[in-house]
Amino acid sequence: MPRRHVGRWVTAAALLVFAMVVSSVVRNRAFQWDAVASYFTTSAVLDGLLLTLWLTGAVMALGFLLGTLLAVMRLSANPVLRTLSRGYVWIFRSTPLLVQLLFWFNIGALYPTLGFGVPFGPQFVTVKTVNLLGPTLTAVIGLTLHEAAYAAETVRGGILSVDTGQAEAAQALGLSRWRTLRRIVVPQAMR
Repeated sequence: MPRRHVGRWVTAAALLVFAMVVSSVVRNRAFQWDAVASYFTTSAVLDGLLLTLWLTGAVMALGFLLGTLLAVMRLSANPVLRTLSRGYVWIFRSTPLLVQLLFWFNIGALYPTLGFGVPFGPQFVTVKTVNLLGPTLTAVIGLTLHEAAYAAETVRGGILSVDTGQAEAAQALGLSRWRTLRRIVVPQAMR
């Protein structure tokens, strides 16, 4: 007796219903697809798309750089570095991203001016925070700090997955811990 393939029939029926919905949406004149196409190609939408792609690339690169540093700190033998990294990851992963972005965007209200000088003494250079941090820079800062917390856990997992024999072999060859990490462990962990 041939086997019944109920899953195939259910999947085919679901695909047929989905195709009917897509066909209904595409052929419905009430959606005014020509107006949608004309608005989609406006300069404001295309500039926003370009900014989104640029932010994605910049934040991913900066986030993974900071995340790698945080992962190395978390795996360090130094308890202060371990605690700082763990606290950073905990805070930035447990706080919603929108709250973080609102905080960084409104940092000028908390710190109207930033200065460089002697602690509790005279300041040599002061600058208004509103003039220093624009909307794009605050988005880069907020998104990078958030991404770094997640990237730190990803990189830490990658570093822990590298066989300890790799580090032992590098140590047997006389490589320093920093060079072993930079040349042997991290490249394997990033894969």
